[in-house]
Amino acid sequence: MRNHEFYNKSLVNISFTKILICIIAGLLAGLSPYLFITFDPKFLWFTLFLISVFGVFLFGCITGLKTKGFLDFMSPYILFPIMYLVIYGPGIHKALTLSEQQGKSALFYASIAFISYLAGALTFSSVFLNADKREIKSITINDKVYKRLIKYPLIIGLVSMLAFWAKAGTIPALMGDLENSRVGALSGNGLFYYFSMSIMISVWVYFSRSNKFLKSFAFLLFGCLMLASTGWRNTSIALIFVSLTIFHYKKPIKLSRLIIAGIVIIVLIAVSGLFRIASSDLTGYKLMGMMESGNYVGAFFSYLYNYPVVFTDNLMLVINHFSDSASLLHGKSLFWNFGILMPGSSYPAFDFYLKDLLRVGFAGGGLPPTIIGDLYLNFGLIGIIFGMMIVGGLWSFLYYKLLNNKDNLIGVASVIVLYYLSVSIRGGLENITLTTTWLLIILIVYRIISKFKVVK
Repeated sequence: MRNHEFYNKSLVNISFTKILICIIAGLLAGLSPYLFITFDPKFLWFTLFLISVFGVFLFGCITGLKTKGFLDFMSPYILFPIMYLVIYGPGIHKALTLSEQQGKSALFYASIAFISYLAGALTFSSVFLNADKREIKSITINDKVYKRLIKYPLIIGLVSMLAFWAKAGTIPALMGDLENSRVGALSGNGLFYYFSMSIMISVWVYFSRSNKFLKSFAFLLFGCLMLASTGWRNTSIALIFVSLTIFHYKKPIKLSRLIIAGIVIIVLIAVSGLFRIASSDLTGYKLMGMMESGNYVGAFFSYLYNYPVVFTDNLMLVINHFSDSASLLHGKSLFWNFGILMPGSSYPAFDFYLKDLLRVGFAGGGLPPTIIGDLYLNFGLIGIIFGMMIVGGLWSFLYYKLLNNKDNLIGVASVIVLYYLSVSIRGGLENITLTTTWLLIILIVYRIISKFKVVK
């Protein structure tokens, strides 16, 4: 990404005072249920929490538009806050409605975590990033090397996908009972599944170089169809988001088109989720009943509300189960999923293990603990505080690298990690460590194989 015209102005110009106001408001929102037990604030403090998080998001948007002239959505103060609001807002609202005590607890942990994230992001920005204002020269990749960086991952990815289908005995996305068949297809097939992700690297490198959107879009569509054939939508969504982000920071996309792209992604998530439910004939599900009665619009909006609600439920299940310090995992979950890559392994992913441990029964995938729950089940409350500070600092660092990268691959790598950090808000850090590490390794290996050279 050649972005020598992008400086770290946004980091310099962010008013510490304005952000501090948001932090204080968020702190009051989270701690007030415990400080004012005799007063029943209920939704008032929840509303303050929403306003605080949204205030950070709004300020980040305005700052980006003023300093850069386009929506700088990878800023630490835009994507993370809005994702945080979407994931925890509806769930906390429902928790307060059903059980005020549970709602207060969820609000407390969500507030502490967000404040810690902001503290980490602001500290890293002010202490480290503002000290380095050197303009960094762009580095160009040789055309032959660039073509190899696209060709090699694509070939390996396609061969691995064929092997995945062969071992699964079919194309999982075409099977009935998609909720369970996709899980069965992945069992003992993890190595081919992860090697098929090479397709993602091929598409992303292509986007980092190409300025022709239509050709890039055609390649993106092909990649999405291949990845979606596994029955899992997460890789396709990642492919779309990272591709558009790479293109946007190279050649800014109009705000109206970004909004349309966002709506399309949301629709894809909801429709694919409803399709999985319908294909699995889950008659006990309320959404299934709505679709059977022809109320597809109602099912669509109900899915959009219920999808994030479950993550707060998961968070409280984790906090209640791991409240005893003796039961904490001390970082074990962060490395758990690497066992999936062992050939012939039937090693369960951590979210499946957690689903069995907490004795939660539902069709399909595992139980994602959310980023807050993941930090808590490993290190308790102190883990949430310091863990979220590290996440905030890491986000600021990678954002800085994205704006001031020395070559395209550093920019691509930064966007990959930033995207999966945003995904960890709902899935947990354990949910992204393997995938992120694997994608970065693939990128590095293909860079070496392709004999990356600088054009002088």
